[in-house]
Amino acid sequence: MFIFLFVVKEFNSDTFHSKHKNIYRVLISRVNAPTKMSSTSFPMGDLLKNNYSEIERYTQYIEGAYYLVHIEENHFKNQKVSFVDSSFFQIFDFKLKSGDYHQLFSNPNTALIDSETAKRYFNTTNVLGRNIEIEVPGIEEKQLLTIVGVLKNYPEESTLQPKIVTDIGVIKRKYADDYFTSSPQLFLYIPGKRNITELSKELAATYFSKENEFRTRKAPVDVNRLSLQKLSSIYLHSTDVEDNLPKGDFKLLWILTGISILLLVIIFANYIILNIGLGIKNQKQNQINQILGANSGWLRKKYISESVFYVIIVFFLALFLIPLAQKIVAYSSEYHYSLFSKSDLNILGIFFFGLILLGVFSGWIQYIGLTYRKKAQPELIKFKNQQALFKYLAPSQLFVFIVLLTALFVCYRQVQFIHDQDLGFDTENTITVNINNGHDSDLFVEECRKLACVENFSVGHTLFQPTPYLNDVTIDETLNTVGSQTVFGDQNYIETYDIELLAGTNINGDDFPLIADYYNYSRKRGIIEILVNEEFVRKSGLKDPLGEIVTIEHNGTCKGRITGIVKDVKNLPFYESVTPMVIGFGFSHSPSVIVRVKKGQIEDFRIEVNRFLKRLGKESYFGYGTLSYNFENWYEKETTLKNLLMLFSVVTLVILVLGLVGVSLFITQIKTKEIGIRKVNGAKVSEILSMLNKDFIKWVAIAFVIATPVAYYAMNKWLENFAYKTNLSWWIFALAGVLALGIALLTVSWQSWRAATRNPVEALRYE
Repeated sequence: MFIFLFVVKEFNSDTFHSKHKNIYRVLISRVNAPTKMSSTSFPMGDLLKNNYSEIERYTQYIEGAYYLVHIEENHFKNQKVSFVDSSFFQIFDFKLKSGDYHQLFSNPNTALIDSETAKRYFNTTNVLGRNIEIEVPGIEEKQLLTIVGVLKNYPEESTLQPKIVTDIGVIKRKYADDYFTSSPQLFLYIPGKRNITELSKELAATYFSKENEFRTRKAPVDVNRLSLQKLSSIYLHSTDVEDNLPKGDFKLLWILTGISILLLVIIFANYIILNIGLGIKNQKQNQINQILGANSGWLRKKYISESVFYVIIVFFLALFLIPLAQKIVAYSSEYHYSLFSKSDLNILGIFFFGLILLGVFSGWIQYIGLTYRKKAQPELIKFKNQQALFKYLAPSQLFVFIVLLTALFVCYRQVQFIHDQDLGFDTENTITVNINNGHDSDLFVEECRKLACVENFSVGHTLFQPTPYLNDVTIDETLNTVGSQTVFGDQNYIETYDIELLAGTNINGDDFPLIADYYNYSRKRGIIEILVNEEFVRKSGLKDPLGEIVTIEHNGTCKGRITGIVKDVKNLPFYESVTPMVIGFGFSHSPSVIVRVKKGQIEDFRIEVNRFLKRLGKESYFGYGTLSYNFENWYEKETTLKNLLMLFSVVTLVILVLGLVGVSLFITQIKTKEIGIRKVNGAKVSEILSMLNKDFIKWVAIAFVIATPVAYYAMNKWLENFAYKTNLSWWIFALAGVLALGIALLTVSWQSWRAATRNPVEALRYE
């Protein structure tokens, strides 16, 4: 039930908007990276709307997540403020509980607030006319806003989750003709039946031609760079999109769906097995009832009513247990849905109706399994050689268990493999300090010289990156162009990160300016000294790269001379191979301060950073803070998958044990008299156990033979996502099979032992 609720809510993201089928977000692919930008320029909306009648309406949306909000004496950090235009409420179904959203656009310095935030700020939703003061971190200017409306609670499945909403008009007018600044997300309402792929190419041709005209350049127009993403696809299909919106995992949902279906089938089969096994013990009672006049309809109603009754009982029991399941899953993953909202009632109703049908069907199956039809009169089945009815059920459960167990082992091994890899640079003791001001950064550099916990420091960019942003680097002599990561780093960079220098010399930093003046340096630089990695040398085809002059395209063009070669580092997630890299001082974009801390003193250093920022009065400013390598964040999906596989393996194990108990009960009931006869004729307990358990050993073998290639194929496909991966060793599959065999034998041996040690007189006496 929990998986059903969760999966349905995930797949239904944003479908509560009545126009969701015709709302599209504009995405632009990056030229130098395998990602897409959700931010667009401000003139883009009007340009596309005025040129294409298919676009009935558009809206632009900016979401800032790090605002300071002041309410009288209370202060709230890292608050979300959304900037919208009037079309936003005509396209999206965000309704007001009180107030009027038209006032937001007719009166300056006004805002809407959602009910949850209103309660958090004011302990009430009756807040019309109240004031809040917002402040952009790092900017001293504050803006006082008057609340003119309160938003109704919207579903958790909403990807856009506005908390404080204000007018985008001032910002939009400021950048009305600016094709350089990318900020708002652009949503188009296209209600017609136009081919969206073709339309997106036409939009791309119009926009990029206008952009080239604005920038007075003659760049080629790539019509495939612009795409339209359906609103209902944003949540589950945006892993390659740069935005700060919540993201789901489409693949993980299908894994959960598949596992839940398998679990339901196994549970259903086990329920039938257990009931038929128990039904054999109650055959005498049923026979007596038939003798006393009960007909087949009575027996059929008996089984169906019992099954439906059990289904109703366990459904309501499950309702009470779902919060526990939610806590367990939340502990194992990043998902924190608060289930049982009003939108869940329909989902639960559908699920309950399905369970009732399943109860009716299972009762009918039990009736069929315990009776057979001779002429017009159904009779109770004798159960001679009826073991074949269930010979497929136990292997199928063992098959699922072995596949899950193998997947768990492989997933755990891959996560451990990644964790234990030598990345070629120090991740344990290095930390990036982001300070969004050159003067403050220079002050912090001086602070680092005084701190006892600092071993080394450098000015540059963080080395570990989630995405390979590649820029063109052309060797002047051969004109060979190599797509490379261009990393800002001074003369202390490789020493701070502990990167090995293989050949040549480090760059000379004698003339490097202060951080506050590095922009001037970048404007007047001639040829800068750079380091390249081994992969760059391989891709460039240079036999002796030292001293070669290259042209680097990185937000402009500059020349570089190769002074040294460094060892390859794995600074990208393991989905990506090592890419060519260029390290040098003076590339565009503000640098940070990279600090190598003495072993075990990271937390002490963070305390010192916070003290420094507090002295500056900027401890809560956006862009001021620390960043370190975080394995769990980089490989969150793999860790989540491993945890969920572990959870479902335990659940499957419990279900498997119940199923095997049912099968063993069924078999021992069938063979009760056979066991008694064998014991009377001198059979030992060990021989009886061997006879009863040999079928289970055979079933484990069959399940293992089928499960191994299936698990191998599935996990091999999963590992193809990684550029660096563990091996699918034979012992992983063997271990899963041995564990399944051990669990099967331990489970059934208890029932077999009871049957083998039973007094044969009880089995053979006259009924």
